[in-house]
Amino acid sequence: VLLYFYLTRVLGVNKDKAKLIAEATANKDGNAEKYFEINEDNAGNVVWGNRKLEVPLQKNIYQKIIHDADCLDIIRARAAFDAKYLDFYQEIASQNNSLALEEMAHLILEARSLIEIQGDSYQRANAGIKKKYENENAYFRCMGSIDKNTHRILHTVLKKLLSEEELRQTNLVDLTPWQAEKGLDEDNMKSALREGLILGRGIASPSAITNKYSDETHAALEIRKTLREKGIATRSNSREKKGNPLRSVSMLGYGAGLYSSAGFLIVSPEVEAVSEVAETDINSGMKKKNYKNSIKGNVAKEKLFQLHEKLKLGGGATQFQRMNFASIHNEILYDVTHYDAIYYSNDPNHYNAVTLTSPYSAHVYSPILQAVYLQKQYQMQYQEMKTNYIVEFGEQTGTEKFIERFGSVSSLPLFEYSAIHNKIRKVEEVELTDENLIAMWAEMCGDYLKNEELKYKIDSISTDEIKIHSMYSNRKNTLIKMNSPSDGNYPEHLRQKIDFAINSKREEIIEFQAKKMVEKINTGELTIFSQEFFNFLLNNPVLKDACQDKLHTEIAEMLNRSDSQLFFNEQKTKLSGQNEKSVDELTIDLIKKLNVNFDKNIRVGELLVPIFFDTYAVKLYFLAKRYNLTDIGDIIKQRALTCVKKALAEINQKISDGTFLKSPFQDDSFINLTAFISTFDIFSDEMANEVNSICEFVINSLTSGLIDRPSSRLRSYFLKIENMLSTEIINEKTKSCILDKIDLILPVLSEDIRFYLRFCLLINRYEKKEVMNLIDKKIQAQRMSLLDMAPISVLSSMFPFNDNNLDLFELVMNIDVDSNAISIHRWYELIMINLKKRTPSDRFSQSQMRIIEKQWSKKCQSFVKGIDTRNYYGSLMQIVNLLDYCLRSKVELSCYTLIQKFNDFLGNFLLLKQERDDLEPKTLSLIKALDKKLPLHEERAASINQLLETSEITQVSINLSLTNKV
Repeated sequence: VLLYFYLTRVLGVNKDKAKLIAEATANKDGNAEKYFEINEDNAGNVVWGNRKLEVPLQKNIYQKIIHDADCLDIIRARAAFDAKYLDFYQEIASQNNSLALEEMAHLILEARSLIEIQGDSYQRANAGIKKKYENENAYFRCMGSIDKNTHRILHTVLKKLLSEEELRQTNLVDLTPWQAEKGLDEDNMKSALREGLILGRGIASPSAITNKYSDETHAALEIRKTLREKGIATRSNSREKKGNPLRSVSMLGYGAGLYSSAGFLIVSPEVEAVSEVAETDINSGMKKKNYKNSIKGNVAKEKLFQLHEKLKLGGGATQFQRMNFASIHNEILYDVTHYDAIYYSNDPNHYNAVTLTSPYSAHVYSPILQAVYLQKQYQMQYQEMKTNYIVEFGEQTGTEKFIERFGSVSSLPLFEYSAIHNKIRKVEEVELTDENLIAMWAEMCGDYLKNEELKYKIDSISTDEIKIHSMYSNRKNTLIKMNSPSDGNYPEHLRQKIDFAINSKREEIIEFQAKKMVEKINTGELTIFSQEFFNFLLNNPVLKDACQDKLHTEIAEMLNRSDSQLFFNEQKTKLSGQNEKSVDELTIDLIKKLNVNFDKNIRVGELLVPIFFDTYAVKLYFLAKRYNLTDIGDIIKQRALTCVKKALAEINQKISDGTFLKSPFQDDSFINLTAFISTFDIFSDEMANEVNSICEFVINSLTSGLIDRPSSRLRSYFLKIENMLSTEIINEKTKSCILDKIDLILPVLSEDIRFYLRFCLLINRYEKKEVMNLIDKKIQAQRMSLLDMAPISVLSSMFPFNDNNLDLFELVMNIDVDSNAISIHRWYELIMINLKKRTPSDRFSQSQMRIIEKQWSKKCQSFVKGIDTRNYYGSLMQIVNLLDYCLRSKVELSCYTLIQKFNDFLGNFLLLKQERDDLEPKTLSLIKALDKKLPLHEERAASINQLLETSEITQVSINLSLTNKV
């Protein structure tokens, strides 16, 4: 009704036409039983209702157009769009009309692009952008957003009303086929994109350091594995590997997204290299995968075709848990043996959504600079691998073989891709000159340095940190070991120019911030001691000179307004009417004693004379030190010293009275006092005897409390001692007192191996024999487990796990070897992954491997011994699953015992099985696969043959039974 009134009363549309449009809108979904209609009499009375239908009405063209337009708008509210609901698809595009299907698919892409431009994409709404389209000019703004290249169909059909003949003659979609001989020019790549012939392999954080090798980045690892060739030794000295099998890639085009912001492209992929095809991310992980040849030949080809068709209809999406982002990339497992190009994309993606606070990149230049890093890394490793080919196969043969596989050009072309805007654009070399790269780095890093969070440390953050954080953000990324700058593979002269440009930006920003601070100081908006201003003052001498008069005025006012207990009384210091917290964040940074327990007002525990870490006192003292304001510094030190002397006298009196430190594990009085003394640099030889005497008293109290109640106080005791040892003025005395009582302390700490080892390492007192004896006792009592690697990490810090400490390593290898609490799978992973990381070079020596082999053999025997052989089916499945795990995980240890038992259990199963015990096809396939890959085939050959014959007979019986039923 509102639409009808708007059309007739506001726009002046003819009543008949308004009725047609209003009813078409109301009936767009079609209803076999009723039809909504609107009528207006001569008096202007409007009646709205529905009439029942005896025969369903066919939808008219207006209903269909409005229906499909409304359907397209669902893109705003859903992660994935399904074109099968469109009337156009059901009546035209699905009827073997390939041109109609293409035009429909591209119209969907254009709608998605416009919705993104309008800031209204699903889960990515931008209120600021949306507001521009939410007014009376919305139509004209939408029309103005249509680009003739990105929105070819809309631009063509909306610029004027086309006749039927004009429409028939107009090419709304470029259907030029991809031609291999044309190479990777932009137009040919657009054709390849439309035909589903481009696969993208995202490389997450390409310049991040790998877990395995500290000198290798993610990009270098990816390229190294892809370039592998049989006959050429790999880094692990294998000569049987080629390429990078079973890697996740995505088919591009028709709105299909990518896993990350930059990566490699494979054009016209080989069907034989495909092992799995899925419409969405199947969460196959980042490591080795067990999908090899799960689909083959024509099946793979058909699944690729189906995926391509699915993309035309809108594609798929996956919403992972705890992620406010729907991933729109598909996943294909592919054996990667070469790359054709490199991509970057500013589209939102899955990896960003996981690692950043947004699915978008940290900066608009981050993706292209990641891609440049990949490009330069490939160039380097291309040349290295070419040399390896020549060394291995000779100059002529090696060069020919290498060029046949990787081509004669070392630099891969770079393309910009956008799924949202269905764009692939070749990046010309002129865009990647040194000058342009420097400009991009400078702008990206400059934008990062303007971040509000950095205002207090802009002068201290390193250039490398700026590069890393501006590209990847400073948010902790648990998916990687650590990031490194993405200009690390640039020529040295270019890196120096980039550093200079970044530091110039830094100076510009510091100067701008300083000017703003001076303005605020001069207008009285801030004081010298305001947290916002003070850090700049400490680190910017220019600011000191600019505020010279204000600085002296406020310092003088501060000194003149206070009594002899300046800053150190029970009332918060007030300045210019501002009541600041006693200790702010900046003051804590200045104290640099983060182990102090800061209360609302920080004082020395139970003392009658409270001592505050006053905000103004600390700031003024550090300011005096920074700018050599000696007189002011001496005044503050003298007043702080007066407070400390009173405190020390009172503590000694309380010790004499027996009233000091009644609760040593809760009272931080002494630690706070030493932190106060250190902060104001007032420790002296005169004070040392008193401080050391109190220190000894505190340690005696703590040690007595530990011995009285060891189980509940062990952790607190360790943390207190660790705290005291970290305080410079009492470090030596603390250590001396501990060593005097070591014979009392260690037996108590030995109850918990973690704190025992950490304590020994803390005081640097440990003997290998003692440690090994204690560990042996814990193992015998089953009070150590590989599941808790913390003690083992400390142990490796005491005694490196190398061949000089094989006795200790062998002892550690006894942990959990006889325990059933940890499965054999988990035991292997804990040893070969977690324990290996504790070795000096992240790898086991040959001697260590022999020890591991011995313990693995024990673990295998223990596993076999625990199998109930009376359960002939269950026993077979247990051994089959374990051997399958060993093959998938590429277990480096001997599985001879397990294979023997596999042969035995297989024979036992065939001997005892009943008719109902036939194996499922999946299990049968797994056993057949194991038989092909495992040694000792002769011992099970008869069993395998019998199993296969039995299975064939069973299948025939099933087929006959089904036939009879039919």
